[in-house]
Amino acid sequence: MAERYRARIASHHFLVDGHKLQITMSFGVAGVPDSRPSTVDDLIRFADIALYQAKEAGRNCTVRFKHKST
Repeated sequence: MAERYRARIASHHFLVDGHKLQITMSFGVAGVPDSRPSTVDDLIRFADIALYQAKEAGRNCTVRFKHKST
């Protein structure tokens, strides 16, 4: 769902004060059970980690948090 929103926003041109603007977004997502959160705070932290990975990847993308196997 996040990727659909990202693509739709990126393809839309916004008109602001007579100027056409294109907006891009990055999303970080985490889910249960894939990210293996113990608490809701863990789930939010994992999504935040994924968001920073998306920004480091050049922005305008969606990154899903993947729990590293131990």
